[in-house]
Amino acid sequence: MAIDPNIILQGAAMQQEIQQRNNAGLQNLIGAIGQIGYDSKVRKMRQLQDPKEQQAFANNSIFANRLNTQLKADQLASAKAAADQLKFNADLGKTYAEIGKIGSESGKIGAETGKITTETGITRQNNVGSIWSAFLTGGPNAAKAQLESMKNNGVISPENYQAELDALTNMPTNAAEAQQYALGRFKGLQDPKYSLTTADNVLDNQTSANNNIRTTQASIYSTDKDYQLGQQELQVKQALEQQKINIEQNQGEVVAGADGMGYIFYKNRPAGSRYEPLLGQDGKHAKAPAANSGKGGMSATAQKELFEVTDSISAAQNGIENLRAALNYSKTAYDGFGATQRAAVAGNLTDSEAATATAMLNNIVTGNALEMLKATFGGAPTEGERAILLQLQGSANLPRAQREAIYNRAIQMAERRLQSNQAKAEGIRNGSYFQSQQGGGGSGGASLSYFK
Repeated sequence: MAIDPNIILQGAAMQQEIQQRNNAGLQNLIGAIGQIGYDSKVRKMRQLQDPKEQQAFANNSIFANRLNTQLKADQLASAKAAADQLKFNADLGKTYAEIGKIGSESGKIGAETGKITTETGITRQNNVGSIWSAFLTGGPNAAKAQLESMKNNGVISPENYQAELDALTNMPTNAAEAQQYALGRFKGLQDPKYSLTTADNVLDNQTSANNNIRTTQASIYSTDKDYQLGQQELQVKQALEQQKINIEQNQGEVVAGADGMGYIFYKNRPAGSRYEPLLGQDGKHAKAPAANSGKGGMSATAQKELFEVTDSISAAQNGIENLRAALNYSKTAYDGFGATQRAAVAGNLTDSEAATATAMLNNIVTGNALEMLKATFGGAPTEGERAILLQLQGSANLPRAQREAIYNRAIQMAERRLQSNQAKAEGIRNGSYFQSQQGGGGSGGASLSYFK
């Protein structure tokens, strides 16, 4: 009896489905274990205080790519926190300035109040004179009646009331002497400088008020000026601090411009945004330091060409260094089909040297060396360069001999590019590169078009 083919097909399909479920379960298990291991590494990295130690810890981990991404995010968050603190300090300084201004306004109000207080004092002093006028015309009882009336109307202070009452109570018993005393008190109080209605008194009061107002206005101006200068100084400090942060994060270096001014060149930025003005301590565009300013005054076009070739040189050097490190890790790393998958499982279950070496090998090649070689070869690589880039992508899972042969060929290609770019950079600096582009022994016009 023949077996139905559908039974065979259904059995194969079921077996394939079971295999897929098993693979999915294994991947989920690996992912869960890997996440636990990654979280532990993040905590350990953040416990380190020195940024260099954090960077070294991230680079030497099997989670190098993810840890470097997390480290950069932490650094950006720290920079933002520093900027927020600077803004908080600025707002706090502004608040203090406003408080000073309010204090100055209070001084002005106090000056006006002082003027009123002085006038009121003179009025009361003249009213005291009326006490002794009443004594001269009506005797001691009339004077005491006048004193009590002033007390009841609130035009004399308790201290002055008591003083005048004591004077009236302790008058000389001799009538002539008492009259002479009262006359002396009255005439003394009628001196023009004590009179509220004299022109001299009005002028003195006005002069005093004007002086107080001018003092207050000067205080307000000084407070406003201090606030403005403080704001300007704070803005300069913020700009310099931001420039410092940018240099540290983007690996910037100071270069001289064709105009003699200083610029910061950022190697890791995209083309078109790689350099910005160098700020001096006053927050303005500063001249290039003597060590960075060339004798010839390189033009902006030549500088751009030099920046690009310098990028390629740096990328080639980094790529070669990474490939040599990969060769070293290759000696102890897993090799052959599934090497990276085996390393992921072993690295989460045991402290395996081979698993760590495999992870480091894969991270260095695919995360660092490959990108550096792409930058080295540029936008128009040769066929051989394009082929080596493709071979590097899956090299960790190749047999050890094959992948090491690929790394050695990649190093040779990068070294050829490095030598070529170094020669080009030297030619740009001395002007010979642009002359050679015109066929060599010309008049040098091409060089003059790029250099001042």
